[in-house]
Amino acid sequence: KITPPLLKAFDTMTAEEVAEAKELVRLGSDEAITKVRNIVEQRGGIAAAEEAMEEFIQRAKTALRGYPESDYRASLEMMCDFLAQRTK
Repeated sequence: KITPPLLKAFDTMTAEEVAEAKELVRLGSDEAITKVRNIVEQRGGIAAAEEAMEEFIQRAKTALRGYPESDYRASLEMMCDFLAQRTK
């Protein structure tokens, strides 16, 4: 499937390269998916998606500061931290 890191990688690719990557995704074989992962890593898709995620998490945490301290707010802040650290 098309993921945020792959979409970020598309931004750096030619139309032909994007079409090839989409075909690899469509094929879905282990070999094709490995090629897509390599493309995403080489094109900075993962790093760009991580940066975007961090920005969203910081915006969420800033928004939470507008609420009084509570167990609920603490749980939401911990969820933000978990999402920032998760790897899969």
